[in-house]
Amino acid sequence: MRRSQSELDLTAELAIYVGSEEHKAKRWRGGLRAVRKRRRGRVRRPKKQRTTVCHLVSEEDRERATRWIREAVRKGQCGFVHGDGRFPKHVWHADDDGGHRCARWARRALNAGPGERFRSVIALAPRLDAPRFSSAAPVSGLRALGELNQDDVRIHLGGSLRARRRPESALFALGRAVGDAIANPPVARSVVNGLHDASRQAAGRAFAAEFLAPVEETLSMREHGKDAASIAAEFGVSEELVERQLRNRHCIVEACAA
Repeated sequence: MRRSQSELDLTAELAIYVGSEEHKAKRWRGGLRAVRKRRRGRVRRPKKQRTTVCHLVSEEDRERATRWIREAVRKGQCGFVHGDGRFPKHVWHADDDGGHRCARWARRALNAGPGERFRSVIALAPRLDAPRFSSAAPVSGLRALGELNQDDVRIHLGGSLRARRRPESALFALGRAVGDAIANPPVARSVVNGLHDASRQAAGRAFAAEFLAPVEETLSMREHGKDAASIAAEFGVSEELVERQLRNRHCIVEACAA
């Protein structure tokens, strides 16, 4: 359901972030926390075994989230469905930090700490609720394809997932496709390719880098004497990605703290 710009502006003015206490692991607005963290970072609450944890718990967090929602609604980065009243069912936002902050949120949603390694497509896919998958024939210039299927996004990767030559390329392509699906408005099809001057492709690369090799963990490993090759092997990524993370570490940390 499309809304006019004046309707979006009015909705944005009225929108505020409220939050839901059943997703809070810390005390929320004077009440008791409803999410219980268990061993290995898993969370639990009654009748919900796959609860995600929302880390916005302070008044400052609430104000920042409200600004985030209002800006997204004004830009039309929201989706209304039949039966909605004034407020949209879904809101998304293209973050100006280039994908790094979005990658950290994605890891939190998966209850994956900065030290957790995904290492390969075969290991990461089940974490994304894709326990069954198969390979497709490669297409020149195309790394991956995202396809909207009702409420889900199907990601198609070209090439063999078990190829011995540069398996990190397939993992990086999957990371880019995941970031593209999370950070951008849903479209019927979206491509991941080799363009370097397109902001959407650049954001996907930034997301994949931080999602697969978090800069804080990468920096910690370097401080403990590991070289780029060893760190890359730990995360299942390329040495170039690790070196780029280390080189841009100050910018990434600043962006994620904003």
